[in-house]
Amino acid sequence: MSLASLGWHRLKDLEVPEHVHQVLAPGLDPSFPPLRSLQADKHNLPVQPTPLVGRSNDINTLVRLLDGERCITLTGSGGVGKTRLALQVAAEAADRSTVAPGG
Repeated sequence: MSLASLGWHRLKDLEVPEHVHQVLAPGLDPSFPPLRSLQADKHNLPVQPTPLVGRSNDINTLVRLLDGERCITLTGSGGVGKTRLALQVAAEAADRSTVAPGG
């Protein structure tokens, strides 16, 4: 008998991801459908098609500000990238607040 790692998965009613294994043994069918777990990300933000270039200082500043504030307002002229910046900051803040697997 042996175990095959299926990786880290978020499971319903558990706060942190769990490392899931599949039992491999003689007489057991080794092929199972993919495990139905929750999505890996703890947010529903859209995936951005391109990286955000040249705004790392703005992102770092806003992520730091979010540590102490619930809400930050971005203002500026139309088309300067407020929404794109806000989405990137939200994704980075969500990544920082996610508990790492196994810890």
